[in-house]
Amino acid sequence: MSRPTHRPLIGSTIGHSKHMRQADRVARCWRWLVALMLACLGGLLAPAALAQTSLGQAVVIIIANTNYSQTDDVAYAKRDADAFEVFARDVLQARVYRYDDMGTNQMGEFFGIDGRPGGMTNHILAPNTDLYIYYAGHGTHDAPDGGQKARNYIMPVDANPDQRYLERQAYALDDLKRSLTTLRNGLLKQGRVTLVLESCFSGLSPSADGGASKGLVQGVSAPPLGRAQPLDADGIRLWAATSPDTDYAVWDTEFQRGVFTDSLLSGLHAGRADANGDYKVTAGEMRTFVQGAVNRRVAALGQGGASFQQRPIFVGMDDSEVVVSYPASRYPSYSTDQERAYVERFLGEELIQAASDALNQGALADMTKAANGLRDYLTQCSFCNERDEVNHQLASLNDVLSACKVEGRFLDRILADKNMSRLGRLLDRLECEQMRGATQACLTSGDFGSEACGCLADQTCRVAATSQVNVCQQDYDQLATNAGTTKDTGAFARFIRDRRADCSEQVAVAEQTMAALCRDLARRARVGLSSAKREGLEAYIASNRDCLPEIKAAREQLVSLAEKEEQAACTLIFDQVSGKENKSALASFIRANPKCSKEIVEANRQIDALARKNDAATCKVNFSRVNGHDNAAVLARFIRSNPSCSTEIAEANRQIDALARKNDAATCKANFSRVSGNDDAAVLRRFIRSNPSCNTEIAEANRQIDAINNVERRCQRAFENAQDEQTSQALAKFMQSYPHCTAQIPDAARLMVYLQEQEDKINTPPANPYPYDGVYVGRRGYTDSGRPSKSKWCLSRYNFTMTVQNHYVSFNSDGRYWQGFINDQGYVTIEHSGISPAPNHQTYISGPLNNAQLYNGYCGYGYFTVQRQ
Repeated sequence: MSRPTHRPLIGSTIGHSKHMRQADRVARCWRWLVALMLACLGGLLAPAALAQTSLGQAVVIIIANTNYSQTDDVAYAKRDADAFEVFARDVLQARVYRYDDMGTNQMGEFFGIDGRPGGMTNHILAPNTDLYIYYAGHGTHDAPDGGQKARNYIMPVDANPDQRYLERQAYALDDLKRSLTTLRNGLLKQGRVTLVLESCFSGLSPSADGGASKGLVQGVSAPPLGRAQPLDADGIRLWAATSPDTDYAVWDTEFQRGVFTDSLLSGLHAGRADANGDYKVTAGEMRTFVQGAVNRRVAALGQGGASFQQRPIFVGMDDSEVVVSYPASRYPSYSTDQERAYVERFLGEELIQAASDALNQGALADMTKAANGLRDYLTQCSFCNERDEVNHQLASLNDVLSACKVEGRFLDRILADKNMSRLGRLLDRLECEQMRGATQACLTSGDFGSEACGCLADQTCRVAATSQVNVCQQDYDQLATNAGTTKDTGAFARFIRDRRADCSEQVAVAEQTMAALCRDLARRARVGLSSAKREGLEAYIASNRDCLPEIKAAREQLVSLAEKEEQAACTLIFDQVSGKENKSALASFIRANPKCSKEIVEANRQIDALARKNDAATCKVNFSRVNGHDNAAVLARFIRSNPSCSTEIAEANRQIDALARKNDAATCKANFSRVSGNDDAAVLRRFIRSNPSCNTEIAEANRQIDAINNVERRCQRAFENAQDEQTSQALAKFMQSYPHCTAQIPDAARLMVYLQEQEDKINTPPANPYPYDGVYVGRRGYTDSGRPSKSKWCLSRYNFTMTVQNHYVSFNSDGRYWQGFINDQGYVTIEHSGISPAPNHQTYISGPLNNAQLYNGYCGYGYFTVQRQ
């Protein structure tokens, strides 16, 4: 981002013209003296350093809201931001982040909401950062409770300033202060936060031309009740252009900047706030200087009425706090107060003379600059020897400038109304002589659409001296006669540069004439033609430096000629070494002819080809010594020693991989031989985990594990089928048919003995056909170690009451209904099908009434006993 050029704090330059040569000489002397005086007074200091050495680097965030979509633009917000940016870089030595024209969403996302900082935290790199937030733009407030309490807002460029939309679209100043306070207490615990506001909060703004204030939305947005909340700070420093009861923050229409920002930077950047000359500006010095400078400038501008005062505020600081400090070595030294007084007196005399010259010559621009110089002299001088004469000259200048300003406004109204009679009456009493010629010309034409009236409507054209046109034409005629005959394009260029401001019509003709001369001379020098010679092109460039398009073409043509000559020489020399397979000759050509880029590329290509050819032969010989050896270490040494032999390295790696696979296969075979054929699946799984690269053996191990698992599943199914039959013969057949089912055979043997005993008892007929009828109290439970289910454990005891009637038994237990049969020998049988709801696993009860066996496919074996009530 380009930095703006600052106007001098005292005085300005005087424009050049044929009638101002004397004033120009005075102006040059004036500028030198201004610089000398400001140096003596402590201004124009070198970039300052922050006084608080414990703070880290300053970070400055600048928001310039200029172009508003729903209200008037802020005319000078960008210029204010430019000036503050220069101050931030030169004085604060800061990292600067600039944002122009922030909208509602962008402002909320950047500053944050509900006291939570937003994207601005991305610019904080250290907890001791010295953070500055500078905002230039509209501000306003609302009165939601009838005016008793109002809220302050800063305005995004897309926000509607109507009170009805402020809460949703504007950004509340309280929200901004909360976010900054959170930042100060969090990320910036060792740092500092300063909020600078070039804005007011009344809902008013000055007009662009410095006229009376107006509402952001006429008749709607400026709240009629209540005043804006007081501006305060909570852990942060706040510098604001206005207090809440100020109507608006004044714009300096002459220097196109906010008065507050201009005064603040004048005090801090130029060091003018350093009242005691100790090379430091304290908060108290800054407050005193800025408040005084603002009100002096507001009074000089005449905005807001005689009683209006703009009251800047500075809170969150003690008066003794140092804002900025300057290196004392850069201060100019004084020998005596008499020296200061002499400089002031000499400067005052020069300023007075410049003002007198400007009055005599009558140019409004020069009178304005002279008046500015006199005002700045009065604000900065210490002894002020020439004060009376300066005030007299300033009053004279202000009389003329005020008359021209007021009469200019009348002219604008007359032109808008297109009233010739009023224009004639104004001409009769016109005091601004600078506008008389243009006014008379418009009145003479009698047509508001004429060129003369168009000049009158242009504020620059209307104050030009009427005799200037004749002077411009005379000067141009002389130029055309002399320079046109000699075809001197430089003379035309000088006329265009010197007279562009005051002879626009003649400058346009001069530009056309010079362009034609340039083209004619270029044709003679054959610029752009293939037949042009180097000498002619060089002579044209030397003689016609202001013919920019033609010079550019001539220079391009010279470059092209040089390139062609160089190319021909390069081709001739390269032909002598090309294709001869001599690396030394090719390398010598490259060193001796650095500009032959095309040939150098080909020479390097040939050198690379020769190198590859030689390298390939060497690689082949070296690899033949190790090729086919079953020694991985030897092959690895070849790879390390010959990194460029890509083909041979690939073959060496292939052989190394083959050797590795061969060795790995032997290891896998030996390890697997120790576990293969083992009927223990756990042993086979351990082999798989320990040998993940033995793919063939792992596949065989998995096959054997599957076979083991299949055998176990078949044994379990056969045993369960034999149990279901509930006969000793079925169990004996199982044991005979499946002798390898070692896990099931012990249980089958025990159950078979038990069933044989019961079968023997069954063969004895009962004395009583229903000896077991009645009601019984019973217990059942599982005696195996037990396995947890998803919702409960297999319990060791369940209590229940059982009924026996006509050989049938029934009871309710654990949410299920159990029903079975008891034979004449008191042998109870309850099948899985007799249980409702049916369990998920095979379940049965079988055995003597007072000592039966309980079994569940999930919980295992248990007991079942009852006692008659």
